[in-house]
Amino acid sequence: MNEYNFLADLLHTFQSLNDWIKVLVLLIPPGFALCVVGLCLRHKATMRAIAVGRVDEYIPSAQDAFDRVDYLRNTAIPYEDGEEILAEPLVTLRHRT
Repeated sequence: MNEYNFLADLLHTFQSLNDWIKVLVLLIPPGFALCVVGLCLRHKATMRAIAVGRVDEYIPSAQDAFDRVDYLRNTAIPYEDGEEILAEPLVTLRHRT
């Protein structure tokens, strides 16, 4: 009985794949690893900034979030007065004038 060689079978399967699938198989794992390393380094830099007290440089403030909500509200598609609205507007935690 012949011995089964897993590596030979794996390489034969890889060679029989389409070229675009081969590209995906070769590019996705290193891309995923780079993303994980980048996220870990960013987290480490943020934790150092919090420890030193420079929080504003890395963490967006609540004011930034409210400004983004206001921007989205003001740039929304206008509607006529008699037209129904499918979704209610976002409710903020504080009223801004």
